[in-house]
Amino acid sequence: MVRPLEGKTAVVTGATSGIGFEASVKLAALGAHVVLVGRNRSRGAAALAALKERAGPDTAAALLFCDFSSLN
Repeated sequence: MVRPLEGKTAVVTGATSGIGFEASVKLAALGAHVVLVGRNRSRGAAALAALKERAGPDTAAALLFCDFSSLN
C-alpha cells in the first residue's frame, strides 16, 4: 500500500467533529502523523479514539487542546 504522506505531520483544527474529523481520518489513512486540535477534552479524546478505530490502532496521532477564541 502506498502511503504518500508517510513522515509528514498534519495539524487539523476543528478535528473533533465534521469536516475536520473526516479530514483527519483521510490524512491518517495516507500515512500522516495527525495532530487533532480541539477545545473540549472529552470530545477530543473521543475523536482520537474514533480516529484510531477507523484508521487503525497503530495510527500516529496526537491530541492538542487549544481555544483560539481568545488570542490573549
